[in-house]
Amino acid sequence: MYPALVIANFFIELSLNKGKPISPMKLMKLVYFAHGWYLAVFKKPLIFEEVEAWEYGPVISKIYHEFKKYGTNPITEKCEIEEEVDEIDNETKLFLKRN
Repeated sequence: MYPALVIANFFIELSLNKGKPISPMKLMKLVYFAHGWYLAVFKKPLIFEEVEAWEYGPVISKIYHEFKKYGTNPITEKCEIEEEVDEIDNETKLFLKRN
């Protein structure tokens, strides 16, 4: 399992490398769907954080609070992660690139 912000940064880096920045809402959906698919395929969660049911859909609180400053605009850079975390393993990277 990974912190949700690590997975978010992975998707942000992919989007910026392709020249197609993503909005906070799209980022939230990407992490949410990746987590669901990962859980279904590998029978274990992708992220540590709980997904909350908010009025307009699923929310991962840490991602929301980190990227809400962008509003509906594209995210232009990855966030800093204060805690020490392992790099995403290659199997998970391949899985995330398929989604």
